[in-house]
Amino acid sequence: MIENPNRTQRDLQSEQHRKVCVISAVSALVLLILAVVCILLLRNMGGGGEGGDGVGSGTGSHIGSGVDQATGTISPDASPEVVGEHVETNRVDQFGDQVDMVLTDRLVMANVILNSGIPPAQTAAPGGRDAGSGGEQGDKLGGGRGSGHGSSEGTGVGETKFMGIKAEGRTFIYVVDCSGSMQGRKLDETKSELMASIRMLISRQQKFFVFFYNDTTYPWPGPQALRYAIKKNIDDCETWAQSISGDGGTEPAEALLAAIDMNSDVIFFMSDGLFDEDVCDKVRIARGNKQIAIHTISFVDKSGEAIMRRIAEENRGIYRFEPSRKTSP
Repeated sequence: MIENPNRTQRDLQSEQHRKVCVISAVSALVLLILAVVCILLLRNMGGGGEGGDGVGSGTGSHIGSGVDQATGTISPDASPEVVGEHVETNRVDQFGDQVDMVLTDRLVMANVILNSGIPPAQTAAPGGRDAGSGGEQGDKLGGGRGSGHGSSEGTGVGETKFMGIKAEGRTFIYVVDCSGSMQGRKLDETKSELMASIRMLISRQQKFFVFFYNDTTYPWPGPQALRYAIKKNIDDCETWAQSISGDGGTEPAEALLAAIDMNSDVIFFMSDGLFDEDVCDKVRIARGNKQIAIHTISFVDKSGEAIMRRIAEENRGIYRFEPSRKTSP
């Protein structure tokens, strides 16, 4: 067979580039199919364990298995078998979330490869303006990969707003007053502001946690750890928050110190009244050199404004007075 004399080196390079693109695309699609199959198998296994566990169970928020469906926590009287199954189910769910993120990245990569195109054969000698077209195409390919990777994984840094204060970070903790003076319309409005702020967070990238307090501290049930702003966690937090009622005095120290110990980027602290000024020193000492910004909000009532302003100024935060946005009934 006689080789075509018109077949240039550029033609050979273009053909080789085309083969590489096809192989890369096929590899990405195969990985996608295998990952989907693994997810389906793992989730079916996890779902089957939970389903079997619930047969013949009791009523209410706790099923007979000893797992609290509202918070996902295990009751103290749960059997070792149930504990093991619950841990395995959580592991499967976490694995599924991780694979979902990888799949998104693979899909973007496959799309870039399939649509990157082949540079046209050049009739001019290498060099000069014409030779730059291949470099431009390479820039496009590199840019596509970079943006796809960034959109699926991201930096985790984002912005949210609570009661008029905007803040940026990866992790946020809300310390919310539920004392007797908050009862009724004020607490309802605060809960609405709280959930609106949480829903602004980026799913699977930013994390949050919530404390309510009066003369007792009420952390979000379950592990006292920052949790991703995925729909399941947001819905769980909202269900719990709606169960909180206004009662008791105003003693925020314990809740604030617990929040500082979790070492988030931002703490939103709100109150509608006055409390002991020694809280300022406790908070400042506990924060120490931690790079935590504590933003404070006096809601409706300015009686505690001096203390709230001091806490913000001593802890890299912003103070704001927030009047009610709803008219009295």
